[in-house]
Amino acid sequence: MWFKNQDGVALMMTLMVSAIALAVMASLMYIMVSGTRISGLNKRFTTALEAGRGGQAVVLEYIGTRGLPDADFMNAISFDSSGTSDTCLDDKLNKATAKWDAACDPLVTIDTSDDQTYDYKFELAAYTIYTKIVNTIEGNTSAGGRSQQWVTTGVVTAGGGGAGGGGSIEVVPVPYLYTIELDARKGTRADAEKAKLSVLYQY
Repeated sequence: MWFKNQDGVALMMTLMVSAIALAVMASLMYIMVSGTRISGLNKRFTTALEAGRGGQAVVLEYIGTRGLPDADFMNAISFDSSGTSDTCLDDKLNKATAKWDAACDPLVTIDTSDDQTYDYKFELAAYTIYTKIVNTIEGNTSAGGRSQQWVTTGVVTAGGGGAGGGGSIEVVPVPYLYTIELDARKGTRADAEKAKLSVLYQY
């Protein structure tokens, strides 16, 4: 009887060790699969984020030229602003938010299936970049690329101000401040690679 009991204990111990070993192996497999999946998701997000940053450069160029960038370049990236009126685009570039036309959308939400919810879109490789200006703080800088020139509408004096007998008080530059939303995505599927950026740009 004593030997039979020992055999039973040995069998139970063997089963317990086997169960523990299986649990450990299953956990290791889960960790490996999860790690691979997370790594893949991170890689996809990083790629989409880089596309978004590339789109950001295009948007800043668009703002820097007050909506008049190089036409050939705009054609090359399939620039499309058909969902937003020229008046609205002009208002967003040149006026404070409170002065925008009533039809201009100031909401931060972008619905890629509705061209009324973003200002324009364009293509960068396999990615489509959707963007909109959601807030503008008006300044006095003028178009002129990175030089950030400003409109000199200071007080002009009739008499003094210099050896020539005339002059003006130079205006202190006050940059425009834009809040911009970007949505970069690859394809139209719900699980498509995508990244969203919020940009605060001083020009």
